[in-house]
Amino acid sequence: MKNVKAFILILFFPLVVFSQSQPNVVEQIQPKEILTELKVKSRVGYEYKYSDSTFYDHLAELKADTQSLATFSKVGLLTRKHNYWAYSDEGILKKKYDYDVNNRLNSSRELIGDSLVREEQFIYSENGTLLDWTIVQGKSKYNQAFYYNKKGEIALIKVKDKKKKLVRRDSILYVYDKKGRVLKEWSFNIKNKLADSLIYTYGTDTLSKKALIIDGEIAFIYYKIKFGTFLFDRVEQYTEGHFMGVYSKMYDKKGNLLKERNIHHYTNLNYTKNYLYNKEGLLVEKQIFKDTYKPTHIVLYDYQFYD
Repeated sequence: MKNVKAFILILFFPLVVFSQSQPNVVEQIQPKEILTELKVKSRVGYEYKYSDSTFYDHLAELKADTQSLATFSKVGLLTRKHNYWAYSDEGILKKKYDYDVNNRLNSSRELIGDSLVREEQFIYSENGTLLDWTIVQGKSKYNQAFYYNKKGEIALIKVKDKKKKLVRRDSILYVYDKKGRVLKEWSFNIKNKLADSLIYTYGTDTLSKKALIIDGEIAFIYYKIKFGTFLFDRVEQYTEGHFMGVYSKMYDKKGNLLKERNIHHYTNLNYTKNYLYNKEGLLVEKQIFKDTYKPTHIVLYDYQFYD
């Protein structure tokens, strides 16, 4: 059961980048994925959450359990988000995002009330690759430096703590096919021992498939699949050769997330989430099912626009 903990982290944080070369000590998504997730067309968005399986029958009578407000830049990037529900007696959770002139994430900050909970800072090269990533959370501080090979793949990651002590070092080697695609990937730890490896295969409908191998056993298999006009991301988890569960996302041809599912045999974290959009392409509703035919939670999104 050595990989169960890693899979549970993925369940709670489905945006985490699925790569054995991810160096961060605190699980978090990469800046590229942050930007992708936060791109929207609105200026100010309001989020209302309801917990009632009879929601559609009693819409006028129900009150929202929670509410959040998000503010966006002129190019649609999230700059602030306030969650108006109690994380603690100190106040609400506030998130702030700053970008550079190329719309790359420079920094992000999370506060509860006026107390800083987490801060991240990013430095990029002239061609946009991530060079430096610093995470501050509580009394911990980790700095991650990234080095690349001639093909632009990450070849070396060094992680240092606030005392500048090297706490992690990942060396990554690649094998490519004739088209320049990665076929194999090996990651070596600070002691120069093989930590894990990835084996890639490519196809027509299954755009890519990669198997993460730890200690000689398959731990995860990641798929990118095309079915008609839909795209799927699928992650399967294995422990000691046994299938444990699957996490998947479904997208339309515009890249909108339509469905998110998690099925695991040994946890109670199973759920399905449906995402609904209006004709302008804005997310207007999220339905959450937890082993039910009717939604257990409904989240509605309302927007106001400004010049």
